[in-house]
Amino acid sequence: MPCPALKRAYREVLLDGRPAAQRAFLDIGPDTDAHRPTARPGHFLAARLLDSQFGDLEVPRPPENSPAVPAGTTPEERVAAVVDRLDLADPAGG
Repeated sequence: MPCPALKRAYREVLLDGRPAAQRAFLDIGPDTDAHRPTARPGHFLAARLLDSQFGDLEVPRPPENSPAVPAGTTPEERVAAVVDRLDLADPAGG
C-alpha cells in the first residue's frame, strides 16, 4: 500500500513490531512529480504543496532497507523492480 511516510521516524513507527514488513522507495524527483496532480482531474493534492512534501522528505538511507525504484518507468516495470529488489518472487513460480 502506498504511504508517504516522508520522515524516517514515521517509517519506524509504521514498522514497529512488524519484522516481516518490507518497503520500497519510489524514487521520483520534483520535476517528474510536478505534472502528476495536474494530469489527474479532481486530484486532492494541489501542485503547490509538492515543495513542502519534498522539503520534508528524508530519503531512506542505510540501515533502512528501502530499495529505490525509479518512478520514470511503467507501472509494470515498477512492480517488477519491487518484487525483484525485495526478493518477493514466488519460489513455486506462481
